[in-house]
Amino acid sequence: MKLALSLVTVCAALVLAGQAWACSCAGKPTAQDLLKQSAAIFTGVVQKVRPRPGEKSLTTFGILEAFKGPPAGSQMQVLHPSGSSASCGVSFIPGRTYTIAVYRRAGGENFATSLCSTWMFSPKAGLSAKLIRDMRKLQGRS
Repeated sequence: MKLALSLVTVCAALVLAGQAWACSCAGKPTAQDLLKQSAAIFTGVVQKVRPRPGEKSLTTFGILEAFKGPPAGSQMQVLHPSGSSASCGVSFIPGRTYTIAVYRRAGGENFATSLCSTWMFSPKAGLSAKLIRDMRKLQGRS
């Protein structure tokens, strides 16, 4: 009985882990890596979220602090998957402030992001404050 219960517990854990990690993102990024690899990194307030065909959304941010890309005071539209986090989707809420990294879409001028470009700034990840502090230091703004 104990063996059967243990097997059920292990199988359930594997299934749940597979669902939780369906969208797998690379380890712990550094501020240097983010600045090098991203087209833009900023902290901004969501002004508008517009659903697009194909489970995507176009979100307009008012940039409060720029680490790379357009300056503070400007706006940026960012395309992103709007599905669940298991499919790398992200959800932005109008009026809320987020720090995100974005990339240029292949063959286009539009900026895009996904869960893998935003997870490190989530309070749950516990990396945001250090990354922001390190990016400010690299730019000579302490």
